[in-house]
Amino acid sequence: MALIRSDRVEHVYNEEDGIHNTEILTVTEAENGDMLIGSDGDGIYVIGEDQSLHINTDSGLSSDIVMRIKPGVKQNVYWIVTSNSLSYLDSDYKVTTIRKFPYSNNYDLYENKICLGDEAAHCRGCMEKRIAWAGYHVVTDRGDALRHRGEK
Repeated sequence: MALIRSDRVEHVYNEEDGIHNTEILTVTEAENGDMLIGSDGDGIYVIGEDQSLHINTDSGLSSDIVMRIKPGVKQNVYWIVTSNSLSYLDSDYKVTTIRKFPYSNNYDLYENKICLGDEAAHCRGCMEKRIAWAGYHVVTDRGDALRHRGEK
């Protein structure tokens, strides 16, 4: 993994820095400047000026495939989306997994997300109301262009 600043490669992180899996799926900078690096199969690497830390299933993650790491500013945590769970890291990088998360198949997170966990069919009414509130309406016509008979 390469750190690029001002169009220059500042540092290339590799095994010497404690990164054994270079298939990186997500990177977030912590409040203290540490880099939280989520990998495809080896958990999370925390790289800081004074420390290198490896967080994986032995540390409490339920999967070593880390798809997203997002800061939870209001909660003062880092949300972790793995291949099979939702967890968070506190400021000491201790992992806590949400055991009774009500949505088993949707772990894509962002602030103020609406209709969390709803399938498209369930969410349509909710979306139509929100769009109508903004002064627009949903069109359910065909999305392609129909040619008139006889046109070439």
